[in-house]
Amino acid sequence: MIGPFSTDKNSSRPIALLLAGLICASMAVAGVGGAAAQTTATPTPTSTSDTLADKTVAVNNQTQQVYLEVTNTSAQSVDYTVYGVSDGITTQVDSGMVSAASGETTEKTFAVDSSEYDDYRIVVEEDGTDSDNETAESIEIGEIVQQSSGGAIFGGGGDGIFTPMNILIAALLGAAAFLLGLFDPIKRRIAG
Repeated sequence: MIGPFSTDKNSSRPIALLLAGLICASMAVAGVGGAAAQTTATPTPTSTSDTLADKTVAVNNQTQQVYLEVTNTSAQSVDYTVYGVSDGITTQVDSGMVSAASGETTEKTFAVDSSEYDDYRIVVEEDGTDSDNETAESIEIGEIVQQSSGGAIFGGGGDGIFTPMNILIAALLGAAAFLLGLFDPIKRRIAG
């Protein structure tokens, strides 16, 4: 018999190789698509000469924290201020100083109250009252979002056992096994 249901293994080899390639490609796409969601941004320039960065980050119930990441500050620390913004009203929620030695990065994280604030604004400044200028090689401000918690068998939040990608992979593996003749002993037993 010739065709996809043939017991001749040589005729099904190209189809099995094609299916194996599809499985590898789908696994690669799943690996790329499953990366953790974390928003990062570069500093927003402002007109104030003492301001090194000024960025507003929108938050929602999936946002766990906002962060400030500073790399290679000059000899002294830079000042930061964190504001919560709700309906256009800005409230200071935290402030302090941060520094990072040469070749290092320091990260500060701040808890988010998305029920009280719609946005968080982080401003990083150098101390304009002294004679030297504090600088930083790079300043990054962003949000850390909650990873969808799993446990669901059917993967309602994008995880679990029965996600569309897992079902596709299982179907492709089953088809490849059928074409390779792995079910032949079962078919012979059923046939008698």
